[in-house]
Parts: sequence; structure tokens; C-alpha cells
Amino acid sequence: MKVQGILAILFLLSVIVSCKYSHIVYQTTEDTIFLGRFTFNEGDVDTKSFGQLVVQSNSIYPQYDSFLGQILLNLYTEEQFNQVWYDDSLSCEVKVAGQHPLGGNYGEILNGTETITKYFDDSGITTWLWTGSDCALREGQFFKLDIEFHWTNPGGWWYEEFSVEDQGLITIYLVFLIFWVIFAPVVFVLIYICYTKNNHDLDYNLIFYCLAVLFQVIGLGLYVIHYFTYAGNGVGIPGFLVAGDVFSNINAVFVMLIAVQVASLSNEFMQMNYVIRYVIGTILGMYFGFFLWQEIYSSLNPEEVVYKWDCPPGIVMAVLQVLVCGVFIAVSFHSMLKNRERKLFIIIFAVVYSIWMLTIPIVFAIAQAAPFVERWKTVLAVYESVNLLCFIFFLLLVIPNPISKKINVMSFSTSHKRIASKLVVEEHAFAAEDDGL
Repeated sequence: MKVQGILAILFLLSVIVSCKYSHIVYQTTEDTIFLGRFTFNEGDVDTKSFGQLVVQSNSIYPQYDSFLGQILLNLYTEEQFNQVWYDDSLSCEVKVAGQHPLGGNYGEILNGTETITKYFDDSGITTWLWTGSDCALREGQFFKLDIEFHWTNPGGWWYEEFSVEDQGLITIYLVFLIFWVIFAPVVFVLIYICYTKNNHDLDYNLIFYCLAVLFQVIGLGLYVIHYFTYAGNGVGIPGFLVAGDVFSNINAVFVMLIAVQVASLSNEFMQMNYVIRYVIGTILGMYFGFFLWQEIYSSLNPEEVVYKWDCPPGIVMAVLQVLVCGVFIAVSFHSMLKNRERKLFIIIFAVVYSIWMLTIPIVFAIAQAAPFVERWKTVLAVYESVNLLCFIFFLLLVIPNPISKKINVMSFSTSHKRIASKLVVEEHAFAAEDDGL
């Protein structure tokens, strides 16, 4: 049932996320509908390279208003849009008049037959938003649009289908996928040789670590497949994007859980102090809950020009990471006082993983000074770099080597089950010998 529930949530999120793509059917009793947004790169007059929006309306209702030319496609810059969209006191006509007169027209007539093509030759990077309006809509009538969009940026295959804030994401994900595809087999082989082959059972920290490595590779692979597909058709595979986010988020939860368990010198969750268990369990549960909200936020609020850490649930998740870091530092300090012989190990571990936990909150805060189109790429690149380095650091701790011995690293294995089974076998052997006597 749990697996079915997770699959149902993934399917629902995939459907919601796909709604922001090119072919959509809108129906409302409002006289204005938000249709989409896209950030275009600056145009180049010399090479005749411009951003382009192609709109095809397949069916429109009310048809009478369409015949009279009352149904319009309205285009706004971000500043113009914010001035009219959120002001409910403005009439439909005033909102239409507040748009940018692209090509000298205040709105393009949508008649359900003709294709509209608009070119954007802005001198700089500009976010454009568009709405559909029927200022002649009467009370009780439905305003319905079946409409398709295709927007492209100047540039080659690597750039043209992407809004400016998404350009470069495919490169970041591809580079880190290559690193992780190389790193993951090294992790599994070394852990197999050092632990499993030597008849040691992995403790829960190592099990979660191996799962986190696996989920990281899967998540990055799904991102790369989605964005490569997106570069080809402008749609991608929304389900892969959502699944990639889920795997990446579970990866982050595992890392935070491992960090707190190791800081408490525990091999599993139940070995920790019950107060710490409840506190960290509650925070991580809230973190995953806000992640689900974060995942659908942009689809529920498509008119907001924000990225995943810029929206309310993303900000709360960043705050929760700071809280986890606070618990982690407190647990580390307590363990250091109680276990003087592991003081150096605890200090080094606490410093490294405090940096990991604070990377997103700090970089997110700093990135607010950067243009919107650069924020998510900056946060992502820095986070993925720190994340990879921390996984390498953890591997150096768990694999026997002079450094791990010098700082007196805790054990990451347990052989209790094997010892117990061995004792049982020996007891039966002694019993048999006694019977023989």
C-alpha cells in the first residue's frame, strides 16, 4: 500500500507539472486567464536572431465574442504584469491597456483559426508573461480556450527551447552525472571489499549512505534524460523531472539522518536519545512534506517568477535545514563531551556536515542579490559540488586508512548477527560432543 501511495503521488505530480507545457485547455468564469511566461535572451538585429512565440488557438468560447474580436492575447513584461495582475480593482479594459504594445498592438485577436507569431528583440534578458482576456464576457458565461504555445530563444539546440533561467541546467546535471557514475561503483566495490567480504554486516549509516549514492545517480540520470528530451521537443518528460526531484530529496533526507546518527555515535536510529529521535524525525517529516508542496507550487502559481528555493515552501525547507544543523551541532557537542577519545573525529565531522547543511540556505540568501535567471543555477552548482565532496569525505571515513585511524573514527559495521549465529553453532557442537561422551 505504501508503494502504491508513493506511485499515486508521483503520477499526480507528473500530471500537475505537465499542465504548464505547450498544449492546454483553460475554462473559467473570469474574464482574464493567465497563459504562461518565458524569459527571452537579448535579440541580435545583425544576425536576425530573436526570441519567438508561436500561438495556435484551436477552439474558443464564447464564439460570438471571438467573431467580434473581443478575445485577446495580451503580452506583458514582468513589471507591467505585476502592476495589473494583482490589482483586483482594475477593470479588464484597464488591464489590457496596461500591456506592452508589441508591434504597436494592445493585444492580438484570438479567433481560433489563425496562428500568431511574435518576435522579441529586447536589448537585454526580459521575462514576458501573457494572458487571454474577454472583456465582453457576461456574468454566468464560461470563458474557454484550447490553445497551444511554442516559445524559443535565439541560439542552437542546447539553448533554444529553454527559458533563460533554465539554460545551462542540462550542462550542470550532465557534468555531475559523469562524476557520480564514476564515483558510485568505487563506493560499492570498496565497501564490499572492506566490510561484506570480511564478514561484517553494514550498520544503518552505511546502508543509508549506499542508498543515498544510488538515489543520487538515479536522480541525476532522470534529470539528464528529461532535459535532453526537453532540448529536442520543448516538453521533456515531466514524470522524470518529478521523480528526479523525489530521489534527490530522499538523498538529502538520508544525508541529514546519517549526519545526526553519526554525531550521536549511533549505528541506527533507535540507538539515539528518544528526544533527539522525535525532534529529528519531526523536522525531517516536515521537510519532506514541504518538499511535496514545493514540487507543485510553480504549477499552482504559474504567474509567479520564482524558482524552487525562492518560493514559500522552499524557504521553509531552507529554514528546516538550519534547524537540523542546529540539532546536529548540539548532538555533536554532547557526544564530544561524553567521548573524549573521539573528540577530533566529531569536530571534523561536525564542521564538514555543518557546511553541507548550510550550503543551500547561505547560497540561497546570497543569490538573492543576483538576477533571477542566475539564482537557481548558482545554488544548484554550488550545492552539487559540496554534496559530492561530502560523499567523498564520508567514504574516506568508512574505509580503513591511516587518516581514519588517526582521528579515531567510529565503527560503521556490526557483526552481532554473525557472532550470535556462530555461538549457536558452537553450542550445538558442544552439546553433540556431550551426547557422544
